[in-house]
Amino acid sequence: MKMMTEQIYAAIGDLVKLLKDRDHLKLAEMLEHRLYKVSWTSSTELLENIVSILERSIGEHENVVDELEVKKREIINAIKSNNT
Repeated sequence: MKMMTEQIYAAIGDLVKLLKDRDHLKLAEMLEHRLYKVSWTSSTELLENIVSILERSIGEHENVVDELEVKKREIINAIKSNNT
């Protein structure tokens, strides 16, 4: 699924809200910090960092297939497809 960069940012924002609703505050805060507080030299640098964070978080909960995991994988796939 091909997304524009702005759509990816919106999807990450939606994921942050979902994470907060499910009390996954550490990951939500980490993503918010990367998205809104860190000064990046390029959107590619930011998105590569987001992929790394999300892939690690999926690895930690590999047995869990729920809405959070699906959303994380969608964002990772969207970012990776935009870089090809």
